[in-house]
Amino acid sequence: HLIQATGSLKPIYKTSGGLHWAEFDGVDDGLATAATVNFTATDAAFVCAGVRKLSDAALSTVIEHGSGGAAGSFYLSAPAGAAANFGMLAKGSTQAQSLAAGFTSPVSAVVTGEMDISADLTRIRANAGAYSSSAADLGTGNLSNLNMYVGRRGVSTSPLNGLIYQLTVLGRTPTAGEITNTESYIATKSGVTL
Repeated sequence: HLIQATGSLKPIYKTSGGLHWAEFDGVDDGLATAATVNFTATDAAFVCAGVRKLSDAALSTVIEHGSGGAAGSFYLSAPAGAAANFGMLAKGSTQAQSLAAGFTSPVSAVVTGEMDISADLTRIRANAGAYSSSAADLGTGNLSNLNMYVGRRGVSTSPLNGLIYQLTVLGRTPTAGEITNTESYIATKSGVTL
């Protein structure tokens, strides 16, 4: 389950027209898992999120496993830096990043990120489009046993200015069918047409 430091730091839960979301203010909202999430048995992860990005002004966290780029971690951002994109950063003992460009705020999207340390794979796509991939060396090792942060990096920096409708994390490489099915499901929960 997720926790926040105080009531003022939690996102606002809203619903309208059959959609439900957590609204992050881009200032101080953030959530964290109460306990660490143990992915030490795998070197791969899959993240899929229904997101509405309201600003392109600075690096903004959707979800991060670990904090500050710890070894064996990953990070999905909206955007990755001051740009019209979404980003997936992966790290074994070294790191790589892939960007889905051309998504100027405000924009809603189903964003899919994948990483595999031993395969040196970091990839991302938005709205079931073409993948942007990196084959840069991710080093060695498995993922780590770390907290998961949503909407803010380590619940201290890089706050999300936007909405999260749905979020799925899997500690392995998914099949093509699992990816397609997850994206379709999250699209219906996010009001996005793929």
